[in-house]
Amino acid sequence: MYVSASISFWHWLRYISGDVAQVLVSTDGTNWTVVETFLSSQRVGSNWVQHTINLDAYIGNPNVQVRFNFESNWGWAWGVDNIEVSAAISLAVLWSPDTELFTDAGATVPYVAGTPVGIVYAQPTSTRTYTATALGTNGCSTTEDILITVDPTPVGGVLSGSQVLCSDTTPTAITLSGYAGTIIRWESADDLRLLSM
Repeated sequence: MYVSASISFWHWLRYISGDVAQVLVSTDGTNWTVVETFLSSQRVGSNWVQHTINLDAYIGNPNVQVRFNFESNWGWAWGVDNIEVSAAISLAVLWSPDTELFTDAGATVPYVAGTPVGIVYAQPTSTRTYTATALGTNGCSTTEDILITVDPTPVGGVLSGSQVLCSDTTPTAITLSGYAGTIIRWESADDLRLLSM
């Protein structure tokens, strides 16, 4: 099943009042619906410009035809080139393992293995690799591994003491014990204004 469709093309139109420049769509080849009408020149100087038209309304029709209609009393031109019809198919994504995966941001509804969903929320308690397998309605699939690294919860630890600094004194060393995690850096200063930043 397609979830979106469009047609894009490059064109150059020198428009004069009264010209007809339209893109039409039909699902039966007999009845045509105007999906775009151009009422001004479509160019930048002598350069062509790209234009895209949404065709979502025609998803699911087995026979969609597009035509370009140009009528001009003065015989000016509408050039159309590089026409591309594109569509996006719906995807079902399966996740594994289902450990610590949820279907809501609040992590209250566990993901059930084998259930196709587009978005899951992970709250792993340890480093884990999840595998997402996207299955298209056209039978194609792709798989991607997602590594989530969980750092251990830091523990602040205990300082060996405290210090009172007076003018012209040298501070004694303070040590930190019982901590978990990585110490990024120690900071010290002889001016309290620097420590409060």
